[in-house]
Amino acid sequence: MNTVNLTIDGIKVAVPASYTILEAAREAHINIPTLCYLKDINQIGACRICLVEVKGARSFQAACVSPVGEGMEVYTNTPALRNARRINLELLLSNHNRECTSCVRSENCELQRLCREYNVKEYPYDGKKTKAQLDEVGPSIVRDNSKCISCRRCVAACNNVQKIGAIGVSRRGFNTTVGCIYGMSLSDSPCINCGQCILACPVGALHEKDSTAEVYAALADPSKHVVVQPAPAVRATLGEEFGMPIGTSVTGKLVAALRRLGFDKVFDTDFGADLTILEEGTELLNRLKNGGKLPMITSCSPGWIKYCEEFYPEFLDNLSTCKSPHEMLGAIIKSYYAEKAGIDPKDIYVVSVMPCTAKKYEAKREELSNNGLADVDAVLTVRELARMMLARAGINRAPTAAQQDDADMWRTRMNIAPELLLLCAESCRASDKPWAAIKRTVARWHEQGISDLDSARQDIEQHANSAAKLRSRGRALSHASRTYTDQDLSAMGVELLE
Repeated sequence: MNTVNLTIDGIKVAVPASYTILEAAREAHINIPTLCYLKDINQIGACRICLVEVKGARSFQAACVSPVGEGMEVYTNTPALRNARRINLELLLSNHNRECTSCVRSENCELQRLCREYNVKEYPYDGKKTKAQLDEVGPSIVRDNSKCISCRRCVAACNNVQKIGAIGVSRRGFNTTVGCIYGMSLSDSPCINCGQCILACPVGALHEKDSTAEVYAALADPSKHVVVQPAPAVRATLGEEFGMPIGTSVTGKLVAALRRLGFDKVFDTDFGADLTILEEGTELLNRLKNGGKLPMITSCSPGWIKYCEEFYPEFLDNLSTCKSPHEMLGAIIKSYYAEKAGIDPKDIYVVSVMPCTAKKYEAKREELSNNGLADVDAVLTVRELARMMLARAGINRAPTAAQQDDADMWRTRMNIAPELLLLCAESCRASDKPWAAIKRTVARWHEQGISDLDSARQDIEQHANSAAKLRSRGRALSHASRTYTDQDLSAMGVELLE
């Protein structure tokens, strides 16, 4: 393997000759911001956020597409670079729907994070915007081009990874749009509702169709018996939404939270999976005995079913005729369970919590119903369930690693008792920046030697009163004007010189 030696921000780095500057920087744990870049999927240098200075080059280089070279000297964080990145962000925002507070990706948006990092507070390039396109016809995915930044990550995921080609880029220049051919809806395209475009999107231009409102309505309806069934994957992924390490099992917490939200019964889709295995096994034996179509392919994935229907209809006879696990369990709930519980199936509302947006599409298929009743009434993704828990179940996100480090330092090095930290957190929760307020309060207590609850409560009250007084003064403060004579100015000049 050929190796190239270069210097990045004064750090000597040796990397394979096939590397880009961005890959070399990450090898050396040097952060270069990106927006359109997805490793091995989308490396097009479109956003110009990863700009770097290369000694001897006439202009800034896009790190994600610029190859390394022997003896290259690279700088990643100069004032000129930060200014260029800030200008590029401002240009992106000039054609962007900036309703960030109501956006589903607020606080989890790569563009928003970069704007904070580069102190973008104004929009100097406001002007004409491209025509917005809102596609919410389909059952699974919403496409909002008013928030699109033309990074093409969704296009790359759809075309290069999933091999679907449902979305692409049309027109040029200012009129460039990302969407389906001829401006059609995703529901009219070969989209298989897999949701990989949502994962690839760095902003809120693509997101799952929200079903929380209809679930809230069912939970509030006293005539409805609301049953929820989470998929096995949910208990291993939900924790990530609350700051837990990847893969953390939250089975018990999940059931408790679902009950707290108001669901009458919590069933596990695992049971539906067991039924599916039995049914598919029986079907396979029948095909083997009776000369049925082989090989038999599982029908558990609605995304795969749609893929087969759209691109390989010749294999439809190879698909198992069984429903997917959550649909099978939904059918059991509205038949066997309804009979045993003495509940009219019309009064049962079944909610599935699934890791896949294609399940939303599947639940709306006409054939997956009986006597006009859908097997599953609503499907929530893990993200939707997390939002419901945060909003209605009184569940908070876990502290970040940095916040945990701060808390450990306060307890061990500053001897701040846990009960004082809880009091501090409670008093600062309404602040615009709660963690910053907590840090200021703890530092004040440490400096003043406050170590008991009574003294802490007194300090909080005094500080709140002082802050209220300052707010009440506000703009009422006035400053008297003064004129200066030549003699005054000369005297001040002399004093300054002295």
